Amino acid sequence: MTYQFRTVNIWHKLAILSLAFGFFMVGLDRVPVPTVDGAVRATMARNIVNNQQLWPITYEGRVFTDHPPLFLWLTALSYKLFGINDFAANLVPRLFAFLTVFMTALIAIESGLGAGTALASVIILCLTRDFVLSSVRGYIEPVMEFWIYLGLYFTLRQKNRRKLWPAATAAMAVWLAAYSKGPVALWPFLYFLFLLIWNAPTIRRRVHLANIYFGTFVLCTVVWALWVTSRGEWQYWNSYYFGQIVSSALRGRDGAQTMEPLYFLKILGKFYWPWLPFLLWSIYRAFRALFSLEFSSRVSYSFVYIVMALGFIGGFSVMKWKFWYYIAPAYPALALFIAAVLHEHFDKIFDKPVFGRQVFTVVAIWIFIGSVYPVPLHKERVPEVMAFKDTIVNSAVTGPVWFVRNPMDHNMVGTSGQWYFNRSVLKITDNEEQTWAATKLTAPAWIITGADFWSTCKATWCAKSTLIQSAGKSALVYYSGR
Repeated sequence: MTYQFRTVNIWHKLAILSLAFGFFMVGLDRVPVPTVDGAVRATMARNIVNNQQLWPITYEGRVFTDHPPLFLWLTALSYKLFGINDFAANLVPRLFAFLTVFMTALIAIESGLGAGTALASVIILCLTRDFVLSSVRGYIEPVMEFWIYLGLYFTLRQKNRRKLWPAATAAMAVWLAAYSKGPVALWPFLYFLFLLIWNAPTIRRRVHLANIYFGTFVLCTVVWALWVTSRGEWQYWNSYYFGQIVSSALRGRDGAQTMEPLYFLKILGKFYWPWLPFLLWSIYRAFRALFSLEFSSRVSYSFVYIVMALGFIGGFSVMKWKFWYYIAPAYPALALFIAAVLHEHFDKIFDKPVFGRQVFTVVAIWIFIGSVYPVPLHKERVPEVMAFKDTIVNSAVTGPVWFVRNPMDHNMVGTSGQWYFNRSVLKITDNEEQTWAATKLTAPAWIITGADFWSTCKATWCAKSTLIQSAGKSALVYYSGR
C-alpha cells in the first residue's frame, strides 16, 4: 500500500511535528550557544558577516579549511536575518535536526510503512541520546543529516515515478551533504546509486537513472569548480582535501587517533539505550525473515535501512576518525529499521488515532513547560565561560583575556571565549608567567585563573588583582595595576 503524508490522520501529523519541534526548537530564543564546537562555528560565521568574505573561513586571524562552508554560510545568513546573537547561531543546527526528524517520518510513509511506523521511528529517534546531543551542541551533523535523508527520500520516491526528477534531486541533496561535511557523503552517494539501479525494472531504465544521477552531481561540481576558479581559491581546497581528509584518514585527527575497528560498536553498546535490545531483536527477526524467504515490502525496506546505517558505522570504523558523534547519520536509519521490523507490535498501538492524540498532548505539555522554563538538553562543558561572559563583555577593559595557572583546558575556554567575550583568551604558561606579568600587564585586564591557585597566590600581579567571580574550577579576577 502506498501512503502519502497528506493522507495521514491529523493527530499523527501533529504528534510527529510536535515531537520534532519539542526536542529541537522549543525555547530556542533563550538557549546559549554551546561551548567549544558551537562557539567556534558561531565565531567563524560572525567573521563571514563582519569581513564580508564567504571563503576562505577565518578564525583568530588564520585561515581554516577543516570543513566545507555550507553550515557556516547558513549560519551567516541567519545572522543577516536575525542579527548576530545566540538565537541566530543556534537556529541552523536545531532547525535542520527538526527537519531530519520530519524527513525520517516522510521516508517511512513513502516506503509504505504507514503512519504508526512513522510515528514509532520518530519517537525512537527523538529518544536516542547521541542523536539529540549531536544536534544541540553546535555540530555540523544536523545539516549533513538532513541532506542525506532528503536524498534517501527522493531515491525511494523514484521507485514509483516515471519521470527522472527524483533521481536528480537525490543527487543534488547528496552534493549538498558533501558541501556540509565532505567525505561522509561518499557512502550515501554510492548507496543511492545502487538503490536507483536495483529498483529500476529494465536495463534501459537503469542506464537513464544512473546517467541523470551522475549527470546532476557532475553538473553541481562543475558549477562549483567554475566559481572556485574564478575566485582563484584552489589552494584552500587543496589544503582541505590533502591536509584534512587524506591526512586525518591516514593519521587520525592531529595524529592522536589510531585504528580501532570496533570503536563505534562500543559506542552503540554503551550509549544506544534504551533501544539496543530492540535493535538486536530487530536484526534477529530481519535475518530470520530473509532466510525464511519472506520478501514482503516491510522486510525489503528494513534491509534498506539497516544497510544504510551499517554503511556509516562500518565506514567510520575502518577509518581513524573516532568521535562519538560521527555516526549520528546512522541513527535515523536505525530508528526506521527498528520500527519497520517490529511494526506488528508497534502498529497495535501506534496506528490508532487516539495514540497520536495522546503523544501530541504529552509533547504539547512539554513544549509549554520548555517555553516557560527552558529545559537544557545537554550539560555545558565550560560553565566558566557562561558565568563570566556578561562581566567581561560589559566592562570598559580592552585587550585579551589572560588564562593563567588554570587546571582547565585552555583550548576549551579559549575557543568558547572568542564567541562569548568577543576577544581572544591567551594562555600564559608557568614558565612565561613572570615575564608576562612584567611586560604584558601594563593596563587593567581580565584574568581567568584557577580557583585553588588564586586562594593561595602570593605573586605581585595577584596582589594587584581583585576576585570578581568564581565558577567551576576557575576564578575571574580584575587586574587594576595598582
